Amino acid sequence: MYRRAALCSRLLSVTRHGDRQQTLSMTHLVFGMFETLISGFCDEFPRIFKGRKTLFTGVVCIAELLIGLPLVTRAGMYIFQILDWYSAAFSVVTISLFECIVVGWIYGANRLYGDIELMIGYQPNAWWKICWMFITPFILLSILIISIVNMGAPTYGEYQYPPWAIGFGWIIASCSIIPIPVLMIVGIATTPGTLIQRIKFLVKPSVRWRPAEQKYQEQYEQQWASSCGRIDHITNGPYKMAPVEPKNGV
Repeated sequence: MYRRAALCSRLLSVTRHGDRQQTLSMTHLVFGMFETLISGFCDEFPRIFKGRKTLFTGVVCIAELLIGLPLVTRAGMYIFQILDWYSAAFSVVTISLFECIVVGWIYGANRLYGDIELMIGYQPNAWWKICWMFITPFILLSILIISIVNMGAPTYGEYQYPPWAIGFGWIIASCSIIPIPVLMIVGIATTPGTLIQRIKFLVKPSVRWRPAEQKYQEQYEQQWASSCGRIDHITNGPYKMAPVEPKNGV
């Protein structure tokens, strides 16, 4: 009896320890995703969020709390299932595939290696470059194709979702993907030159992308500015973009 009691106590201790480890892992994952969201907005709109990052963080926390409340109701599992069915299997994989293509081939893995070297003092192992350019895009593309081929109507146990719920799921999945083609079309429409000139101009790294700290900017400009092909001249540090000259007055 005492041995059984000791064994049960040990199993309970291990289970509790595992729960704590899982909770900590989920906390780190959520914090990392949340910090990425906040930093992205603050970096993209520095004039709006300068000195207001704490307030903006609080507003986002409250908004996400209100959005997540339906998931803890009795119907929460049904809502979660349809969100997971479309978002995790389609939109996340699609966005990740685009990210790998942009980072590995458009921005350039070598250029990213140089950015990392400026931050940590050395370049990572070449294995990461192989993953970014070949292995990860291939795996993501395979997962996307298999998911599309095998994707059917969502279910939860024996429950079959109605058509309006399926449409709602596709809307949720599209919300994170639609900005990609929309911004692409806007960029092409607002860039001067012929269509080919616009596309060639837009698929090159932006010359405005550089380190924020002044002490790294000169080194970065010397290393990468000459290879960018979109620079007119530099005045007091910031890049000046040379507009694409249209041909034949077009």
